[in-house]
Amino acid sequence: MPGHPEAFAVNGSFVYASDYNGVSRVPLSGGTPEAVSPSQSTKDAVESFVLGAGYIYFDGAQGVLSKVAVTGDAFLGPTYNARSSVYAAMAFDGLNVYSGQLSGVADVVHRWPLDGTPAVETPVPDNADVQAIVAAPDAAYVALLKVTNNGMSSTGSIARIPLDGSGAVVIAKDVGEPSAIAVDDKYVYYAATRGGLATGGLYRMAFDGSGLTTLSEPSPMSIAVDAHSVYFLRSSLIYKVDKIAGGAATKVGLSQEFGGVVVTGGNVYWSAANDGTSVKAGVWTACK
Repeated sequence: MPGHPEAFAVNGSFVYASDYNGVSRVPLSGGTPEAVSPSQSTKDAVESFVLGAGYIYFDGAQGVLSKVAVTGDAFLGPTYNARSSVYAAMAFDGLNVYSGQLSGVADVVHRWPLDGTPAVETPVPDNADVQAIVAAPDAAYVALLKVTNNGMSSTGSIARIPLDGSGAVVIAKDVGEPSAIAVDDKYVYYAATRGGLATGGLYRMAFDGSGLTTLSEPSPMSIAVDAHSVYFLRSSLIYKVDKIAGGAATKVGLSQEFGGVVVTGGNVYWSAANDGTSVKAGVWTACK
């Protein structure tokens, strides 16, 4: 899929991607992209979105949550979301859209019920920035970064946002600078650096923060999980590693330093924006 995607997602029939022209989609088998959500200007570019319940939910102008009806199969799997917009990250659990916000707007996570009941606003600890967010059946999990001393110091953490509205709970402190987060039915997975891309790692822990395990080093920049592996982007390559044992990673394909990863069905998908490398921008796929 050509273009310069800020975020992308996959369902049973299409790959959806967003850029300065809005959201477009292309069949999984390839073809000509079809616009499904126009953008009025560069300022209003769609940089974060999720698919769910027949709609695309996205951040429009000035951080207004918007939705556009789409056709095709129901949303099937995890989505990566760019972290550069007013809604820095978004997630969907089947009943709710979650949006995490950047510093300077409101240091909160919003939960938007699809049944039309009022949104639930949960402040995040220490007024931190929401770097990434993922939804589980009874909670959302967020990667947070608190920047202080005019950008000279930073503290990362992982927090749980319960569905019952009881407030955020930090489950891991001092994790470095987290960049991505994912969950399965047993664990939380996150990527974090320790002062640069050559440090930090890919980590796994229980939902209460116990049993922290390093799966791979150094740090990846985006991750996705299936039944057996964690897929991640590192140093312009896509890798996978056993999500229980960790250890040596297997190369899956070429990418760029920054992008996103989605795994669904028998394929792994990844995005790459134009950052001056020899790898073309777009959304790519390979068998797992």
